[in-house]
Amino acid sequence: WWIHEHASYFEYGRGEIPDPASFKANVRTLAVSEYVKNIIKKEFSYDADVFMLGMKDFSSDVTDSGKEDDCLRFLIGGLITMQKGQDLFLKAYEQLNDDVRKKIKITIVGEMADQKIGAAIIKAADKYENLECLDSMPQEDLIRLMASYDGVIVCSRDETVSMVAVEAMCLGKCVISSDSVGAAAYIDDGVSGYVYETYDTGALTKLLEKVAGEERSEVERVGREARKIYEQHFSISSFDKRIDEVMFGGIQ
Repeated sequence: WWIHEHASYFEYGRGEIPDPASFKANVRTLAVSEYVKNIIKKEFSYDADVFMLGMKDFSSDVTDSGKEDDCLRFLIGGLITMQKGQDLFLKAYEQLNDDVRKKIKITIVGEMADQKIGAAIIKAADKYENLECLDSMPQEDLIRLMASYDGVIVCSRDETVSMVAVEAMCLGKCVISSDSVGAAAYIDDGVSGYVYETYDTGALTKLLEKVAGEERSEVERVGREARKIYEQHFSISSFDKRIDEVMFGGIQ
């Protein structure tokens, strides 16, 4: 039983989801991340093993088209919903001063499943020159777009892993993530990415100010460290190793 769901599913299914401790010995419960492991621990007092996903290395399939100007560019990708936290990002972004906004361009990409948040994004994009909103696009197009950016921002309230973060790490891009994202557990804050407290929009504002003030070379250095996270934890070779551990040696 490989659990990928975030906390809301456990809340909705409370009383319906079976306790893993009640399973027979031949049924094993695995969690896709430490984040999910902690949810299961809280709900059932059960220690599930972590079985992290793996993703094919596509970094050689796309090329960085180069930076069109001196300002840094960050991407926020995913369905526009309360869970994904784009509204929290907007609160942080609107606290920036104009000089900071000129140094960092933000592109929000995704289908507007939450019309209220979507309307707020459109309004903000009309107001601020360096904030834009694009409709959802095929994954391969999003990857190509990401390849030309300096990094991604994952502002989710609740995200078991975040494929956008993993894809960015694969491409060697800087990741700014809330601490409610599974992938954030692998980031050494300030070294291989940046992590902030999910609901502390003031902290995100300060973090955006910090990153906007960095030289691109420093952001690229952080991205190179993020690539190491992908290689160690999310690559297919690391995934194959975990399969061997599950099937033959047990997860250590």
